[in-house]
Amino acid sequence: MLGDEMVKRTSRSVAARRAATERAARFLEREQHLVELAAAYLDADARIESIGHKYDDRRAALAAEQRAEETAVRRDAGRAAHQMIDRYAVTKSEAAERLGITIRHLNETLSLVPAEQPAPPPAADGPDLLDAAGQADAADESVGDDDAAQPDL
Repeated sequence: MLGDEMVKRTSRSVAARRAATERAARFLEREQHLVELAAAYLDADARIESIGHKYDDRRAALAAEQRAEETAVRRDAGRAAHQMIDRYAVTKSEAAERLGITIRHLNETLSLVPAEQPAPPPAADGPDLLDAAGQADAADESVGDDDAAQPDL
């Protein structure tokens, strides 16, 4: 009987060992799936960060392009304002009022482009009465002195 008892113990040990091995295999399979899922998550997270950098670069390029376009248009505005003041002898106060901006904003706009050089004298076929009248008015008032007493609007 001692032999039967040994056989029973051995078969129980084998069965227990087999059951433990099957549980361990299921545990290892589960762990492998969890590792794969964690790797998939971390890969996706890294791709998200990469996408963020790609769009940050695009946003920076677009912002630079926007600034360049706006600067070009602001220079156009500055040239138009200079023409109001230089060619038609409009005071800065009047120009600012006509444009609906403050004198400070007008001065910032004017600083973007140099003042227009005086136009050459009119052709020999006679004086331009509009230009002559505008030049006479301009001689009577100084653009710089007019704005010194004016507060920003």
